[in-house]
Amino acid sequence: MNNLSIMTLLNRSSITLLNRTAELDRRFHFINIIPYCFVGIGVIGIILNAVTFIKLKMARRHSSTTRLSLQLLSSIAVADGLCLFALLFMVTVNYFQLPIVVMTVLCKLDVFVVHAASAFSVWCWLLQSLVRYAAIFFPYFHLKYADDMNTLVAAVAAAVSFLESWILVVVQYDAEGGICKEELDPALNTPFHLFEILWSYFFPVILITVLDARVMFCTSSAHFATISEADGHSVGGGGMGMNLSISEANSAARRTSKTSHSRNRRNLNFLRRCIVIALADLFMNLPSYTLRLLMIIIGPQLSEMFSQNEMNIIEAVAQLLYFGQFSCNAFYLVYVIYGTRSERTERIPSISLKENSSKHTLRPKRNSRLTY
Repeated sequence: MNNLSIMTLLNRSSITLLNRTAELDRRFHFINIIPYCFVGIGVIGIILNAVTFIKLKMARRHSSTTRLSLQLLSSIAVADGLCLFALLFMVTVNYFQLPIVVMTVLCKLDVFVVHAASAFSVWCWLLQSLVRYAAIFFPYFHLKYADDMNTLVAAVAAAVSFLESWILVVVQYDAEGGICKEELDPALNTPFHLFEILWSYFFPVILITVLDARVMFCTSSAHFATISEADGHSVGGGGMGMNLSISEANSAARRTSKTSHSRNRRNLNFLRRCIVIALADLFMNLPSYTLRLLMIIIGPQLSEMFSQNEMNIIEAVAQLLYFGQFSCNAFYLVYVIYGTRSERTERIPSISLKENSSKHTLRPKRNSRLTY
């Protein structure tokens, strides 16, 4: 099998099947609804990601860690929206019957956008995992270099565009089949596709899984305490001029510690839920990339193991999960937005201290926001 790109699988498994329904076995007659499923996924996903992007841009945060997280999530929303728009365009463009030259250019751009936006989104998830990991285990380093993340995101976008630029050369429009296909030297087909599958999905997802697993199974909230220390938060500074008795100071410290521990535990539980959603989201891509990998390694054996109709079903389901993932990303982002908003509205009880029968109210500063 020479044509192994995401859009090639999509074309072969869904769009062309709409014109072949009469040729399919009766048990596969439901395949004709799959192209409409792609349209529905594209429309819903674009709307959700657009709404999410607007909410992210309107969100007001002050800490550098939260601002950094929102920038990464906004980049993911834009990449997912572009990928879904390219999907929707590919599903509908054949109905316009444009000239072959125009269709060839559109095919090149469309396939490039799908591959590049998808890879960029996955690598942004990796950056998000790195931010989570550093915010918990290396808060000083994380806060020091937080402002350099924009440069890193731009570098990732440039690298992804460069590594996917070969698509602009090899993709052509097949007027007879009405699909985009690749014209690549058979000797280069396997190494090119294998390299792309590894760097664009498997390598970053493995790193994401390792980093997030370390964070998710962190059972102690002691790591969260270092974040507040990084901002210099303390209770009862010497400059306040309060002569506290030992019993009052110990009581205040215990109450502050209990409140801080409870809040850190809630943050940790919320972070774990976010990680579970994010990993489940990313693993929706696994069937598509695994299928492409199997086609590279044991392509002829797959043809013997499954009939063409069965392969069409497998490919279509894999692609539905693949593009459905970009819509599910919006669910993750909305969960983070509203989860952090509800957490932000919580208030910390004040600590009343006495000095010469006069009351002073000390409100400890809140911990710097964790990034999700």
